[in-house]
Order: sequence, then C-alpha cells, then structure tokens
Amino acid sequence: LKDPKAKLSFWQSGDSDVTVSISIGDRNPEKRGYYVTMSDRNNVFLLEEDIINSIPREASDLRSRHVFFLDSLKFSRIEIHRPGSLVTLVKDKNQEWHRDNMAGESLDYNMVKEFLDSLSSIKIRDFVADNPISLREYGLDPPSAQILLYKEEGGAPLYLSLGLKSPAGYLFAQSGSEKSVIALDAGVQGILNFFL
Repeated sequence: LKDPKAKLSFWQSGDSDVTVSISIGDRNPEKRGYYVTMSDRNNVFLLEEDIINSIPREASDLRSRHVFFLDSLKFSRIEIHRPGSLVTLVKDKNQEWHRDNMAGESLDYNMVKEFLDSLSSIKIRDFVADNPISLREYGLDPPSAQILLYKEEGGAPLYLSLGLKSPAGYLFAQSGSEKSVIALDAGVQGILNFFL
C-alpha cells in the first residue's frame, strides 16, 4: 500500500474536496483478495477479488451498453427500413397493432412485444468512434437497415441504423441514444427479419 496499484476517489454531492478515497495494494492469492485502505479509517482491509476486478479500467467501461431503454416507453408506430422495402406497424386507439396502416392486417400484441423486447436486449459490444468524420466508411451513409420507433407522446423517433460488418464480425451501427458509431453482434439482423 506504500505505492498503491490503484486509487478510487469519491465525492459526496456538493463537496469540492474528495469525501473518501480508497487505495488498492497487492493481491493476497491465498485469501483471494486485495489489501485496501480508506482515507477516513486507520485499518487495512482485504476486499474480494471480484469487487476489485469489477472496477472500470477505462472511461468506456462506464458507458451504458444498452442500445435502447424501452421498458417504460409506449410506441404508436414502428418502421423498419431496408433498401427497396418498408414495413410499418401502427397502433390504433384500442391499443391494437396493424401492419401498414390502421386498416391493415391485425398483428398479435405478443409478437410486437417480443420484437420490442428483442430490441431492448441488444447490447453494445464496442464503441468504435465517438465523433466519426464520415459515416460512409461504416456503411451508415446510407444505412443498410434502420428501425424507427415513434413514441405515443410524439417527438423525434428513437432509431437504430445498421451498416457494414467490422473485421471482427460485428455490425457497425448508430442509434438515437448514442451518437457514436458502435459495434453490435451480427445477430441483430435477425431481429429485423422478424417482420420482413
């Protein structure tokens, strides 16, 4: 602990100075933990490896890996765009879903819910570029596919644009909640095929 391996500092809301800091020292392999001290105590503690290993190493580790947070949002319209095709799902005043327009084919609510749940489960694998100069190199200008989700209360739609495959086999993407170019599992294309 004389030369800590890492140091965590915490500020209580409104404080300008560090409220408490934790210094992390060497690992104790027998006890499967790390030695730590806290700035407000005189003791040396042993914290489990899992706790220390869960500490973010880079700023990107603190970023949310969810593409969408759809739990509490209600939608009135869903559009799936692909070159040469458009699938539209609309919800009527009775909360029933239809394909194309209000007079279109009725859809099972559970099918639409399963689609939205699948979108909610999409996780970001990697943050590729925060301020991309050109989206064309990622296949996002224009995208190969795009999902637009329109909220009942109006406003701009949430979207997910899909582009080219990365060298690692992921799919380049961009969403309305994340302006960066991100990488997703290529399996996300299967979600789009749900209604195509």
